[in-house]
Amino acid sequence: MRLGDLIQTTPVLRCLRSQYPGSRITLAVKDLFRESARLLPGVDRLLPFPSVSLAMLLDQEGGWPEAARLLGEWLRESFPRPPDVVVNLTPNSLGGILAYATGAREIRGMAAYRTWELGNRPDWASYALVVSRARQVNPFNLVDLFLREGGLTPDGRGLELAVPPEAEAEVKEFWQGLQVPPGTKLVGLFPGASKPERCWPTDRFVRTALLLLDSRACHFFIFGSAKEETLGEAISQQVPAAAITSLCGRTTLPCWPPT
Repeated sequence: MRLGDLIQTTPVLRCLRSQYPGSRITLAVKDLFRESARLLPGVDRLLPFPSVSLAMLLDQEGGWPEAARLLGEWLRESFPRPPDVVVNLTPNSLGGILAYATGAREIRGMAAYRTWELGNRPDWASYALVVSRARQVNPFNLVDLFLREGGLTPDGRGLELAVPPEAEAEVKEFWQGLQVPPGTKLVGLFPGASKPERCWPTDRFVRTALLLLDSRACHFFIFGSAKEETLGEAISQQVPAAAITSLCGRTTLPCWPPT
């Protein structure tokens, strides 16, 4: 799944631990999101899936046999014995095939059958798949849908992240040097996205920032990768310099402002 979906699985991990207190929970994620997954509490084993290596092999002519060998090796090493339960929250064919290939005794979410047809169970998994194509008519929060897909009951609590102590120390040091006046509202801006069409126009960020500054004292932080520095600069140049700090390319994922 993508980063946002991954963070929203933390209630699933929490409720699994509550329902099965003696369990050992493994979280399988794309290797691209290994750093993000380390922030999720309640995980006994983090299992990165070799998506980058597989993608490179599949892009090569005749790379299918080697990709199949790599996948088989990953499955054997990762699951020397079948899991008792697999909760698959990735509604695509790859997620369904992997869920089946683990040999799990019980699968919740999308999974392949022996005939290689894909199916969903419980019914909430089918609902989530259908509504993903019509999100504007969905009345349920994604967090609650994930819980229902996993056969779990929502506990009414929100998301959880475990920020490493070294990251907190780094942020506190940075914060002391910034000298933002007490009572200032802190606002994060994220102008980048995985695809250009998913980006909000930079002039909208500027307009929003200026409207907020008209009503209260604010300091804006622009977050993003090094590739998104130009987006950050386009916003910074149109907002008072004392009220904005661009951190594009300067932070890692665990680096959050202190509370």
